[in-house]
Amino acid sequence: MLAVDRWIEKHPEWFDQPRIDIEEGHEGWRQLIDNAFSLAEQILSDHAGASFRIVQVKEKFGALRIYFHEKGLPTEVSDRLREIMQCANDQSSYVCEICGASARLGKRRGCYSVRCASCAPDGRAPTSEI
Repeated sequence: MLAVDRWIEKHPEWFDQPRIDIEEGHEGWRQLIDNAFSLAEQILSDHAGASFRIVQVKEKFGALRIYFHEKGLPTEVSDRLREIMQCANDQSSYVCEICGASARLGKRRGCYSVRCASCAPDGRAPTSEI
């Protein structure tokens, strides 16, 4: 079960044909996703009439990306949701996407990933060498 699957079951109204582009078995970002969605859940509980949809959850240039659309929320609430998702993105650059250990962004054969020493394939260049 992917990290997002639990949230799809809990809040199906948040997910209308979303693109979930995180590889099966890559559970390292589960806590980042759970934290971001838990905070969103708390914020949205006070705004029942608003529309909130997760459009895509994916890895891009080695980091986690969570894209969403919202309608009917006050500007400060929309801004806070963007901050939450951006924070998950920023933190993902230091969390192994496979196991969740401390990690660094690297590049191998043109592909970026965030892996700890245990999960990194041979030949991955650390960020400073990218």
